[in-house]
Amino acid sequence: LFRAIIVMKAEKFGEISDLIDYLNNNLIIAHLCGFDITKKLPSYWTFDRFLKNFDHKYLSYVMQNQVNILKDFGLISAESISLDSTPIKANTKFNNPKCFSKNKFSKDNQPKSDKDCRLG
Repeated sequence: LFRAIIVMKAEKFGEISDLIDYLNNNLIIAHLCGFDITKKLPSYWTFDRFLKNFDHKYLSYVMQNQVNILKDFGLISAESISLDSTPIKANTKFNNPKCFSKNKFSKDNQPKSDKDCRLG
């Protein structure tokens, strides 16, 4: 299951069902994940239970080690750093596209759920 979760992260799947579909359609990958492809693959609930009980620091450790190994092989360099600046919207009804409030875009309209955030 751990290998399948690494595949899920590498393929950037946001849903377990996407991972299951991918493994069912790519039996070689499922075999490399350690599954017996002559039998049915684990269910959605097996993956869900695994993720809920899984300590995610191990996955972070594996991902960091992969970067270090690639750097040691000379496949990537550590000369530059890249960052993702994806905005995180405030948890407020005004960020909902279906909201038709008159003061939706008012800068004075502070969300009640988080005093530090602004509408964006």
